[in-house]
Amino acid sequence: MDSISRFSGRAEHYEAARPAYAHALLQRLDQDCHLPTAAIADVGSGTGKLSRQLLEQGSQVFGVEPNQDMRQAAERSLATCPRFHSVNGTAEHTTLDSGSVDLVTAAQAFHWFQPDAFLQECRRILRPGGSVALIWNLRDMGAPVNQAWADLCRRYCPDFQGFTNGLMPNDPHIRGFFPGECRYCAFPHPLYYDWEGFLRRCLSSSFSLREGDGKFRSYQDELAALFQKFARQGVLELPNETVAYLGSV
Repeated sequence: MDSISRFSGRAEHYEAARPAYAHALLQRLDQDCHLPTAAIADVGSGTGKLSRQLLEQGSQVFGVEPNQDMRQAAERSLATCPRFHSVNGTAEHTTLDSGSVDLVTAAQAFHWFQPDAFLQECRRILRPGGSVALIWNLRDMGAPVNQAWADLCRRYCPDFQGFTNGLMPNDPHIRGFFPGECRYCAFPHPLYYDWEGFLRRCLSSSFSLREGDGKFRSYQDELAALFQKFARQGVLELPNETVAYLGSV
């Protein structure tokens, strides 16, 4: 399954259970790019999780998303904001005008892109002095709950290669995207879920089994057992941080 179609049918779970990003990230982006006056290409924008936060800062946001289910979910949830523009495009071909944006963001998405082609597209659409921000929510893999979750995924999900495709904190492969220096920032951002939210978070992942798959019932039962083991008073805390790589191209 290609990187676009693998999220088809997951938009509802994604919108309901995927987290936003640490507010401290928005503060950092505002310091660098003055968000209230910025035009931003949010590439691989999905259901609009980061786009919404950027819009709340006053930015003009072009949500570039190739998956129809995800893009339409963003269009519905952000329909009342005139500064949001939904774009049917890819990271390698956004369809945006040359020199039209001040900042390119990619949240929870860059690991699906073709880096060289995306780099050239960033250079084309950015205005002089513009920047790129590559952003993720990363689980703290030192936490027992996240280790147990990863072990469960390895046993049940054939496409599982590690959370966020095995991305590591301050990953040299991501740093290598930037021709010059990039700044790495990490902001604590623990996540909290009730059982329904945790299940939907799991089902939003590209590698997750879907209802109807052969081992789905056992998969769901083991997720429930993991939740019961680690939750406190019906709430599961997942140690997590928002990380960003900021630089020019």
